[in-house]
Amino acid sequence: MKQQTARVLADAAYAAGSAQGVSAAREVLAMTADVTHHEAVALIVWDGAKGQHRDLLSEGYSPETLIGLGDRYAGTPEHRRMRATKYPLRIDDLPYDYRQSDIFHEVMEPSGFGEGMSACLFRPGDLAYRGMLHFSAGRPGSFDDEALELISALTPVITRMCSDEFDPPLPLSTNSPPRMSVIDHEGRAAAIAPYEPVLCVLQPTFQAFLRRFHIADVKSVRGLWPSAGGWLAIEIQKIGDTRLSSAPTIRIEERPLDAPFGLSHRELDILQGIARGDSNQQIALARSISMRTVTTHVERLLRKTAQPSRAGLVALAARQGLLTLTL
Repeated sequence: MKQQTARVLADAAYAAGSAQGVSAAREVLAMTADVTHHEAVALIVWDGAKGQHRDLLSEGYSPETLIGLGDRYAGTPEHRRMRATKYPLRIDDLPYDYRQSDIFHEVMEPSGFGEGMSACLFRPGDLAYRGMLHFSAGRPGSFDDEALELISALTPVITRMCSDEFDPPLPLSTNSPPRMSVIDHEGRAAAIAPYEPVLCVLQPTFQAFLRRFHIADVKSVRGLWPSAGGWLAIEIQKIGDTRLSSAPTIRIEERPLDAPFGLSHRELDILQGIARGDSNQQIALARSISMRTVTTHVERLLRKTAQPSRAGLVALAARQGLLTLTL
């Protein structure tokens, strides 16, 4: 490894340890120019909630080029190859003439770029796909092996630095007004003006959950709850009771769920079974459906959330509050 590459890696490691976020990633990518000599760079992230890519930061690309480097590039054989090998890819690494492809003529050539290098980003641990890096230069052959090695080493660093951008908490509902109620220490429910009262407290199973929550050493919980009309997004919080401080009042906020990632109600139900560690057979038996149906739902869940495994799927669901209420 050249001394210059080693210095860039050391500086990048220092920057990653002292700062996080887009500005820190921009600083690290600027450092790479001493080795890559790129003329344009873009960090494009996968937005699983919307099912599309978006430009997080870029230098040197036109808006039209960035659009082509997002969802369109993600549908190419080159992108699939990078996701499979988990290693950066240059134009000249391909076993065919990429410069004769439609995407090169329509996206790269009009911007004056004759060379490109790209890399997929994966979250450390479960290797869930998180986006991609693009580097471009005017002269073919601009990116040597040192540049390839450097970018390969830096992709995990940049992914960690921008983790909040890759996995922002999703709002469980955006289109429906909330319903709110308080439950006092005697179990009496009252609406909180000007909101409608919550409906979940009418269910015996939810009342049983509230009794357990009341005595548990937990201040608040957030998650989903099934109802006849679909899933409810619920947040429960203990607040002070002016009449009996030893038995706090419970505040409940409830919304009909606007499921992210385009998940159906049945897929959310299957997700709960996966989170409990149930096998496909156990999920099928509990719901009186076929194994083939369960397998299809699991495949769709993984595809819609861009997760590589059941473990990654459950981890995402936990971060986003897509699991049923639990203590």
